Amino acid sequence: GISDKYSIHKKVLLYVVVVCVTLRITMTFAGGSFPILITLLFCSEFHFSVVGAMLDRICLNALGDSRKHLYGRQRLWGTISWGLLSTPIGKLVEWTGNSDWFIYIHGIGMAIFFSLLMWVNVPSVAKSSAPFWRSLSIIANLKSFVFLTAMIIVGMQNGVLNNYLFLHLRHLNASNTLLGLCLLMN
Repeated sequence: GISDKYSIHKKVLLYVVVVCVTLRITMTFAGGSFPILITLLFCSEFHFSVVGAMLDRICLNALGDSRKHLYGRQRLWGTISWGLLSTPIGKLVEWTGNSDWFIYIHGIGMAIFFSLLMWVNVPSVAKSSAPFWRSLSIIANLKSFVFLTAMIIVGMQNGVLNNYLFLHLRHLNASNTLLGLCLLMN
């Protein structure tokens, strides 16, 4: 909402990437303290949850109305790159014996993303004709409110599960190969 109201999509995107990566890398230094880890994880996922939606909206806006049908191809390349990188990163983690490399590689990738985003012109997204607060009136409908609440809970749980799974598997002395396979299958 803030990025739409003030047309600062690029600044908000850069901010959440820096905060998220900083919090995730800080998790590797938490020393196994559960309250610290869960706090860092919650804050990281809270910030990172907007990235996908913002990138999707920027992509659709950049494609324009006449080429929105190409959106699936954009998502396809993200899936291909994920699949191509998961196995080598899993092998790197297995070779080094340190599963923190998953987080370090994420930080390196996001640093590259940050650098590219600094040089790319993010197209402005058309402002909605309705003010932000008026658009919130949709939650006055009970069904819409329940659906929104369910989506928020599912999104948060997915983020927590994805990150906490590695901590739990490491606690169970799982092999780094299994960690890599979980990353690939996720």
